[in-house]
Amino acid sequence: MKFANTNEEKSFKDFIDTKNINSGLKLLFYSKNESFNFDSIENVLNKHISVLKNKTTDLSEKKKIRVIYDYIHNLFFDKYSYYAMFPDIFINKTYNCLTASILYAYFLEKLEIPYEARLSNEHVYLLAYPGSFNIVMETTNPLSEISQITEKFKKDYINQLRELKLISQDEFSSLSVNDLFSKYYFQEDNVKFYDLIGSHYLNLSSLYIEKFNYYEAFKSICKSHLISPYYKTIYSIIVVGAEIIQKNQYLKNEDAEILAILSRFTDYGISNEMVYSDFKTITQNQLMEKNDTLMYSASYNSLINSINDTNLKSDISHYYFKSLSLHYLKLSDYENALSSIEKAFYTKSDNVESLMLLSDIFGAYFSKYYENQDNYDEMYERIQKYYLLNNEIKNTKTLGSFRLYYWIYKSNIQLNKLNIAEADKYLSQFEKLLPSKQTSSLSFDIQNIYIKFSMYYYKKYNNKKAKEYISRGLKILPDNYELNRHFKAL
Repeated sequence: MKFANTNEEKSFKDFIDTKNINSGLKLLFYSKNESFNFDSIENVLNKHISVLKNKTTDLSEKKKIRVIYDYIHNLFFDKYSYYAMFPDIFINKTYNCLTASILYAYFLEKLEIPYEARLSNEHVYLLAYPGSFNIVMETTNPLSEISQITEKFKKDYINQLRELKLISQDEFSSLSVNDLFSKYYFQEDNVKFYDLIGSHYLNLSSLYIEKFNYYEAFKSICKSHLISPYYKTIYSIIVVGAEIIQKNQYLKNEDAEILAILSRFTDYGISNEMVYSDFKTITQNQLMEKNDTLMYSASYNSLINSINDTNLKSDISHYYFKSLSLHYLKLSDYENALSSIEKAFYTKSDNVESLMLLSDIFGAYFSKYYENQDNYDEMYERIQKYYLLNNEIKNTKTLGSFRLYYWIYKSNIQLNKLNIAEADKYLSQFEKLLPSKQTSSLSFDIQNIYIKFSMYYYKKYNNKKAKEYISRGLKILPDNYELNRHFKAL
C-alpha cells in the first residue's frame, strides 16, 4: 500500500489498529495536497464540543439534536458540492452529505450520544437515539448532484462483474445498468464511524476516476477496503484494477502490485488460472520484450508475496525461474542461467521440461568452465542434489555423463600420482553408478582410463592385472576397438 507520505502511513496504521476517531479524522486531511495543522483544528473542535455540552445540558433528546444540528450546520457548512472532501469544510465551508455526516458523527461520539450512520444507495445520513427516538439528521437532499459517476464507468463496472460471473446472466438481462450499479456499488447497511472514513476514500476514488487517474483511484479504494472491507470496495478493486491492467498490459511497475492485490479475491471470481495467465503476460512484456530483469523480479516478488495458494505459488515460481534461465542462456550468461534453472527444478523437480533444460544449461556451463577443474567438485555436489530430487538425472545426456565423468576424472588424478588404490576406488565408484544403457558420450574417456590402468600394471610385469582392467573396460564397451586391440596384445 502506497501513501502520500510517512505521516499519512502512520495515521492510517494508527486508525486501523485503534479505530480512534481522532486518528480517523486526522486521516481525512491527507485527501488534500495542502498541509494542515490538525492539532489546532482539534483544539477548535474541542472548544465547540464544550460549548455544545453546556448548551444541551438538561435538554430533551429531540431538542439536544436540534441544537447540535443547527449549531454545527451554521458554523461549518455553507455550500454543498459532490466534489467536496472533508478538509474543504475547514477551507471554505464546502461539504456534502458524507463529509457533513462524518463531522456530525464526530460530535455525537464526543458528546456520547448514541447514533447510527446510514449509507443508502446515493446518500448518507445519521440516526440519533436509534431504537428509541430515531431522530434523523439529514444533511441535505443530494439526489440532483450525486449522480456524477459517468455512464461509461457504470457500464464498464457492471460488464466487468458479469465477465467475472459475479452477476448472473438472468440478472444481467433483466435489470438495467443503473439498477445493477446501485445494487452492487452502493451499500445500504448501518455503518460505524470508521466505515464513514472508508467511504470518504471511496468518494475520493470516484473523483480520480472522473479524471482518468486510475492508479490513484485504485489506491484510494484499497485504503477504503482496509478500513471498511465490504462487497462494494471489493467489486471496485476488481473493476478498477482490471481496467488498469487491460490498459497498460503490465508495462508499469505498479501493475504487478495490482495483480497481487486482485489475486487475494478468489471468492469473487479471480481464479488461479487468471493470475497465472497474467503472470505469463508479465513475463512476455517485461522480460522477453523489454529485457528488464529488475522490473520483472520486482513484479514476481510483489505477486508471490501476496499469494496464499501453494499450488499457484509453485506454478508461478517455476515459470519465473525457467523464464529467467532462458533469458540468461540467450545472453550466454551461463552462471545466472544455471542458478535460475536450478531454482525452477527445485520448485518442480518432476517437471520433464525443467529437467531437460537443466541438463542443457549445465552442459553449456560445463563447456565454458571445462578447463577449470577446480570447479569439478562443486559441480558434482550440485548434480547430487539434483539426483536426490529426481533420479532420472542419471539418464540425461549432460548431467548423467558428468556424474560418471567426475569419477573417471578423480581416478585419473590419483593414477597420475601413482596412488593406485585410491584411483581404483574412484574407478569402482564410476562402475557402480553406470546406468544399464550407457551412451557413447564418454567412450573415449572410458577406454583411456582402463588402458591407463592396464599399462601401469603391464610396466610392472603384471600381465594378469593389466588384462583384468582391459576386461573391466570391455564389460562397459564390448565393441571398443582400442580396448579389444589391447586385450589381444596382452
